[in-house]
Order: sequence, then C-alpha cells, then structure tokens
Amino acid sequence: MLRNNLQQVSEVGMLPTDNSLVAMLDELAELRSAILVELMDKTQAIQAVLSAEQQAQLAAIDAEFDERVSAAQEKAGELEAQVKAAVLAAGASVRGKYLMAVYSRRTSWDNKQLQRLAEAQPEIRMAMKVTSVVSLRALEK
Repeated sequence: MLRNNLQQVSEVGMLPTDNSLVAMLDELAELRSAILVELMDKTQAIQAVLSAEQQAQLAAIDAEFDERVSAAQEKAGELEAQVKAAVLAAGASVRGKYLMAVYSRRTSWDNKQLQRLAEAQPEIRMAMKVTSVVSLRALEK
C-alpha cells in the first residue's frame, strides 16, 4: 500500500485524493503505539519472573548507573558547548581522532523583501532555491 501511494504521489506530483495518505499516517501512529505497548509488556514480563530481591538489586544497579551516566552526559554537554564556541570563534572546522566539529556559515535573507525586489529585478530569481522538508508531529488529543 505504501509503495503504491508513494508511486502515485511521485507520478502525479501531488497528494493522493482518496485520503490514503491520512490512512498511512494513522497506521504509522498505531504502529508506534503498538511498539510502546510491546516494550511495556516486555518490561512487565521480565518483572514477573524476578523475585522482590532481584528487582531491588536491579533498581540499585539502575540508580548507580543512571547517576554516572547523568554526570557524564552533563560533562559532555558542557564540553560540546565549549568546542562549538571555540570553533565558531576560529571560523574553521576541526578534526579530532573520533569526532569532527564542522564549521559552516549560512546566510539568510528576508524572503518578503527579496520577493519585492524580484518584481523590479527578475534576475534575482535565478539565485532562488526552493527546498521542501517533511516532519512528523504527534497531535495532542
């Protein structure tokens, strides 16, 4: 079904008119929910076979590791901010042994004003690039 709908969109260049895209989005949402339910069921099944003592031991292990991971994540966040600030100040990318901090500079323009200028100077449109992006967002009920 998905392949047929995507093929229909690419061949026609517009959205299907039979609400099949809405149906696909609804199916995707249902699949995501089903995955979460399966993960919760798995956790409950594991908990059911563990004794109270084993559950307490696992909780202690979780707490110990959560604390260490949290501290490391905080330190990593601070270091990342410092690296980004230094790369911005240097204005150049830096390659490390395992990571690369990539410096890129983007220029943005006031689209409304450029549209007005393009009316008077149509050659401005030669520099125009239009891109499209799709993002999925959860809707609140």
